[in-house]
Amino acid sequence: MENINLLIFDEAHNAKKDHPYARADSPHRIVKDFYLKDGNAKRPKIFGMTASPVDAKVDVVKAARNLETLLNSQIATASNLSLLRQSVPRPNEEVWGYDRLDQPFETRLYKELRSRFGDLRALEKLFTFSLKASSNLGAWCADWVWSYALTEESLPKLEGRAARTAMGNLPIAKIVRPEAEIQRIREASEIIRSHKFGDPADWNQASSARSINRGAVRCLWRHEYIVPAAGFGSGFI
Repeated sequence: MENINLLIFDEAHNAKKDHPYARADSPHRIVKDFYLKDGNAKRPKIFGMTASPVDAKVDVVKAARNLETLLNSQIATASNLSLLRQSVPRPNEEVWGYDRLDQPFETRLYKELRSRFGDLRALEKLFTFSLKASSNLGAWCADWVWSYALTEESLPKLEGRAARTAMGNLPIAKIVRPEAEIQRIREASEIIRSHKFGDPADWNQASSARSINRGAVRCLWRHEYIVPAAGFGSGFI
């Protein structure tokens, strides 16, 4: 720490509970394991940025003081927003509209997986998410969800979930490893591995919202920058 002059934290309000900025059970906790262990003379300055110093339904004053104490800083924000607006460059705002999203629908891949593995509770959340994605993002993205969820690296987690579901509240003597269910999860993974997802550039398979995003990206590439309206937040000094 004595070799660092300045620590910069984005989303500084996360310096609490289980976040790596501060959590008590992680070897990566930055503030408690490293910063606070050194004396004041060796500590670097901290500059934190956040739009919401307190982001939970708690005692605002107490939460703010805890954050200031942990980061050895003071919460500061603009006292006069009208003066701040005069010094902030005004962006060129442009509104892009898109058609009403389609209702969630079952793709061909979804139907195949549902017919064969729809009874597996370990995959229940994936079926729900994929169905919602068909509306928000379109058919291609809805199918691509499965390529992430059923990778070789993800299988142990799904298999563990299947095992816990099968165990339920049974006594240890009656617990049997659900080999059949785990094998079916691996079969689903094989289907995804051999599935041809097609061209992601086929915008006929995209939702109207995703299509409008494509137009925005094209404008950015042509340097017709679309910038969101400027916001105001708080900082720690």
